[in-house]
Amino acid sequence: MNKMKFMMLVASIVAAVSVEAQTVRVAYDAVTPKAGEKEGVSITKMLLDADATHSLYYNAISLFCDSLTSTPEGEKQLKEMQFAAFVKVQPDGSIVIDKTDKSVPNKIIDLYVAKDNGAAVTTLYDKLADASVYYTEPFDELSWNIVEDSTMTVLGYECVMAEAEYHGRKWTAWFSPEIPVHDGPWKLRGLPGLILMASATPEIYFTATEVGQTASGVPAMYKTDTYYKADRRKTLSDDEHYQNHRMTMLKAKYAGVKVVGGSGGDEVNVIKDRHALETDY
Repeated sequence: MNKMKFMMLVASIVAAVSVEAQTVRVAYDAVTPKAGEKEGVSITKMLLDADATHSLYYNAISLFCDSLTSTPEGEKQLKEMQFAAFVKVQPDGSIVIDKTDKSVPNKIIDLYVAKDNGAAVTTLYDKLADASVYYTEPFDELSWNIVEDSTMTVLGYECVMAEAEYHGRKWTAWFSPEIPVHDGPWKLRGLPGLILMASATPEIYFTATEVGQTASGVPAMYKTDTYYKADRRKTLSDDEHYQNHRMTMLKAKYAGVKVVGGSGGDEVNVIKDRHALETDY
C-alpha cells in the first residue's frame, strides 16, 4: 500500500469513528396518503437522532409539547396558550375550536420510534385507537437484501439500494455507507449505512432533507409511564376501526361544539392497503 492510499484509509477510519462517537441528526419528510382519502398525501417533518447505542425518531414540536406537559406548571402554560389561540366564542354564543392557528405549539404527531442497539429491540410509541400505547419487536423481524449494482445520490451521498418484505409491504431503501450509522426513518434500520430514502408505494416514502450532528445527544422521551403495552396487530386493527368511526365518537363527546380543521364532520374511510405503513394485521 502506497503512502497516499494509506493516508486515505486512515482518514476514512477516523471519519467513521468520529461519526459513530457523535449523535447524528437527520431531518426527514415523511410522506403518507391522507387519512381516509382516495388521493393526496400528507407531509410530516420528522427527526432522527442516532448514536452508536440507540436512536429516537420523532417530531420536534411534539417533543417540545411533551416537555412542557411533563410538569404541572408547563402543562398549565401550554393549555392557557392553546385555549387563547384555539377557542373562539361566536356572536351567537356558540363555541368553535379552531386548531389551524400555527402561532401556538400543538402536538398533532404522536409517533415516536426508539431503537436500542444493545437489546436489539425497536419500540414504537403512538396514540392508536385513542389510547397511548407502545409495542416492541426484535430487530430481526426486518431483513434486507442489498442490491449492490443499484446506486443513486441523495444529498450528495452515494447510496446503495436494498429491499425488504416487512409487515405486509415491500420496502426499497437507499443507504449511504459513507455515514456508518445503521439506522433510518421510522422502524427502518439494519443496513451498513444510514438510510436516506425509503419507499413502499409511490405515496409512502421517507426522504432525508438534511444530515448533520447534534451536541445534545439522543433526546429522552417524556411521560413514558403513561403508555400501556399493546399487541401490534390487534392495536393496528383497532385503530383502523376507530379512525373509520372517529367523527361519530367526537360528535357524541363534544355535543354542541364545532370542531374546525378536521374532516368537516364526515366519517372517513381508512383502508389499510392504502393508508397503513403495516398491513399484516
